[in-house]
Amino acid sequence: VRLDRAELEEFIRPVVERTRAPCLGALRDAGAARIDRVVNVSGATRTTAHAMGAADFRSMVSLDGRVALVTGASRGIGRAIAIELGRRGARVIGTATSEPGARAIDEYLGAAQIGGRGVVLDVANAASVEACFKDVDSREGTPTILVNNAGVTRDGLLMRMSADDWQTVIETDLSAVYRTCKAVMRGMMKARRG
Repeated sequence: VRLDRAELEEFIRPVVERTRAPCLGALRDAGAARIDRVVNVSGATRTTAHAMGAADFRSMVSLDGRVALVTGASRGIGRAIAIELGRRGARVIGTATSEPGARAIDEYLGAAQIGGRGVVLDVANAASVEACFKDVDSREGTPTILVNNAGVTRDGLLMRMSADDWQTVIETDLSAVYRTCKAVMRGMMKARRG
C-alpha cells in the first residue's frame, strides 16, 4: 500500500491528537509556565514548554531509589551510561566480564560518589546471568532499569569467520538481550515500572 503525503498525515493525525493531551498535562504538572503549539507547513504540531528551570527538568527525570543494571559498563558507552544514571539518583550495578573490570566499575562509581557496584557477568552464559540477577535481587532489589550495552564484534570477511566466532557474536549481542530482559521482566511488572 502506498500513501501520498496527505493520506499519511490523515493517518497519523489521530495518533498525535491522542498522545498530545497527556504530554501537555505532564509539562504543566512539571511547572512549565507557558506552553506554545506551533503548526508547521506539513500540519505537524510542535509543542514547546517555556520557563521550566533545570531543577524542574531534573526532578522530572529523577531516578532516586531505582536500581539500574548496565551490562558492559567497564568502559566506553557503558561507563558513560552508568555514570549518568547514577548522577540522576539510580543505584548502579555495572557488569564486566572480569574481576579487574568489575573493580574498575567500583572505582569510578566511588570516585563519582555514585551508589552501586561492579559485578562479573558473562551475558553469553545463561547460568551466569541467572546467578548475577539473583545476587542483585537479594542485595539491591530488582532492577527497574536495564541497559543492554555489552557486545562483541568479530570483524572480518564472512568466508573467514569461524562458526565459533559467529556463535560468540550471536550469544553476546542477541541471546544476551533475551536472557537479561527475561531475568528482570517479572520484577518490573510487579513494580509497575521498568
